[in-house]
Amino acid sequence: AAARKEEQVKKAAIATMDKALVALSARGHADVSELKPIELWRALSRKDGGLGWAASVNPFGFLRLFRSGRELACLALASTISDVCDGTYEIDRHFGIDIAGMTMTQDGLHASLRGASTVVGGRLVSPVLASMTNMRFTLVCNLLGLLYFGVKSGARTPIVYMAAQLPYVLGSGRYRSAVVDAQLVKYALRAGMKEGETAAAQFNARAVGMVLAPQVYSRLFMAFRETMPGAPYYLCMVLMFVQQA
Repeated sequence: AAARKEEQVKKAAIATMDKALVALSARGHADVSELKPIELWRALSRKDGGLGWAASVNPFGFLRLFRSGRELACLALASTISDVCDGTYEIDRHFGIDIAGMTMTQDGLHASLRGASTVVGGRLVSPVLASMTNMRFTLVCNLLGLLYFGVKSGARTPIVYMAAQLPYVLGSGRYRSAVVDAQLVKYALRAGMKEGETAAAQFNARAVGMVLAPQVYSRLFMAFRETMPGAPYYLCMVLMFVQQA
């Protein structure tokens, strides 16, 4: 029974990657377009809360993820941290050019390597996840993420900075949170949230994190540029320890 449950979670983890969430949102939108005005009003007026996607239009609806039980709140926080830690794109460019000494051409190559590592990671997630337990997969991905930020923070040459993309293959936030996202959906449904509402809440939580993260990273980088330019990456490492805990 335990093995069967583990396998179910693995399948759910793969199914709840970004494509699955986009598909859920798209399905909710399709439902809206098929309803006539009177039917829409009746659906929203139902005593059971109406359509699941209706709650997703509230930009603060994601707060329900943090108010529907400790387990769901912890999973939502871990998922959001994964995306926040991936929000260093602007700082990456400044760090690579100003600190690691990359040229503009090398900066473009670095961006291409990041995209290539994400593509390769997408192909590896399924077989790697199938070969180990969910907890071990998450631990491995988090360790690779820590290595990724550790190498970047200490890089002072272009080759070392680019080499950080190797652990990023599975250290990307999308892959680190694969199992977490699957569990999040399960607990959200148990809490009475609809599929479309859950997907929208996840996206909104990520959006808030991605709006705030660049501000924090840029201020850290400018404040410690002369003494500790890797400060934004050190913060990400601390956040990842919190996520793993």
